[in-house]
Amino acid sequence: MQRFYWKCTDTNGNPASGVSAVVTDSGTGAASTIYAASDPLQDPVVALASNTIVTSSDGMVAFTAANGQYNIVMSGGGITPLTINRWTLSDVTV
Repeated sequence: MQRFYWKCTDTNGNPASGVSAVVTDSGTGAASTIYAASDPLQDPVVALASNTIVTSSDGMVAFTAANGQYNIVMSGGGITPLTINRWTLSDVTV
């Protein structure tokens, strides 16, 4: 399991709230099982989350997922839509 972090900002560089980030499996396009951490500075508390994350006032998209490749699509909240294809999460200690 590894974490993904991305800060969404508006055109002025301010954190963008209300951005939706959808996470899918890169190979199949199916909704990915992702997990949320209760505190990003601690080990993840693996509470199942939806595969759609909506940013709050800090603009952060953060999730934990199993090793693999993911597509992450971010839109709304006043940002230019962004698609990240084949983002690899890999825990080499496993």
